[in-house]
Amino acid sequence: MPLLNKSFVSYLEAPALISGVQMIIAVVIVGGMSGSKVFAVPREQILAWMVVPVLFAGMLCSSKYVYAYMSLSLLTMIRNLTPLIVLPIESMDMPADRCPVVTVPIVVSIFTTLVGATVYGGGVL
Repeated sequence: MPLLNKSFVSYLEAPALISGVQMIIAVVIVGGMSGSKVFAVPREQILAWMVVPVLFAGMLCSSKYVYAYMSLSLLTMIRNLTPLIVLPIESMDMPADRCPVVTVPIVVSIFTTLVGATVYGGGVL
């Protein structure tokens, strides 16, 4: 999917249009499958949750702009190394009872990801 999105952004040079079309397709598919359930929900509840699609559309648009300025290799490396950054932040920020448990297999997997990203990027540890 990232390759397809990168191709669309490079060819069309319209990230917001691409995001809009993807959102319309999602509305058609999801609406067709569960549209009757949505209309059964109270209007206040629907209005309260309408902020989520707006934020999601913003996230989609911003990610398409990222495709316009970043290479797929760099994007792949950043996505693979995200747990290396997020896990320590979650460990510091979350309450002790909900904090992620860091085990040896988790450390090994993050280290393996780091090595893999380094090899993929052509660098030396």
